[in-house]
Parts: sequence; C-alpha cells; structure tokens
Amino acid sequence: MLKNNFNLPRLWVVLSPVMFKILPFKIQSVASNINNFNFHFESCLAGMNRMLFFVVMVCGGLLSCVATKPYSPSKKLPQELLRKDYLLLRNILEQKHPSIYWYTPKDSMDLYFDYYFKAINDSMTEQQFAWQVLAPVVDKIHCGHTSVGSSKAFRKWAVGKRL
Repeated sequence: MLKNNFNLPRLWVVLSPVMFKILPFKIQSVASNINNFNFHFESCLAGMNRMLFFVVMVCGGLLSCVATKPYSPSKKLPQELLRKDYLLLRNILEQKHPSIYWYTPKDSMDLYFDYYFKAINDSMTEQQFAWQVLAPVVDKIHCGHTSVGSSKAFRKWAVGKRL
C-alpha cells in the first residue's frame, strides 16, 4: 500500500477500477477529499517556498548593499591580535600538518616558531605580518602544499594596481 506525506493509506491508488464500483460512495469521497487536500497542501507549500526564497533573496540583496569600510593596506594590526593569530597557526600546523617534521626536525621547528613569534614586537600591516613572519616559518616546513597568501580584501584591493 502506498503512503502519502501524512502516513494515511492511499487506497485509491492500490485498488483497481472494478473495486471502486463495489466500494461504497463514502469511502470514495473520503479518498478523493484526502487526495485533493494533499494536492492543495503541496501546492501551498510550493507557494510558501517561492515566497520564502523571494524574501531571502531580497534580504540578502539589501544586506549586500550595506556600506563597508574601504580596505586600507597600510592599516596596522595590534600586536596582541597578530600573536594570537600566530599561535593559532602554530597549533594548527603542529596538530594537523601531516609532514611538518619530515625535512626540518622538531627542535629546529620549535626554534623557528619561537624566533618568529618574538619578531612580532610591534603592530604590523597585513603584508608585513604575512611576508616577514608567516611566510618564513611556513617555508621552513618545505612542503609545496602549504603556503601563505593574502586576504580576500587585499586581493580585491590590489586588482589593477601595480605593486
């Protein structure tokens, strides 16, 4: 026996046309009412889905129009934030990188990690932090799959500029 979304048996689908002549009128009308209700309910859901999609698209469009501060490559990031990011990178590399110590032993990597952590002695721009601190540390791993890149905001800002 086939079932609809409401777990009500769909007798009218399973029964043959000959049996419909034998069944009392009341059962046939209940089955057709349930079928009509199910169709109407599904079409209402489709309409609500379209309306929800429309509302989400309008809200998304409005939120994307919110003014954002223009990117400034000369903006300096505070030392605390840079150190926090650096420690996060170190923890991720030490815990998740599959070959961090293949080419550089652990004691040497610890020395490099500590040296470049101490190099964060003041606030820096994104580019200074990436190329003077992060890139040299990541280079010590000697893994071609691990690299340092710029943020999306910097890449968007740099389009068409000669650096």
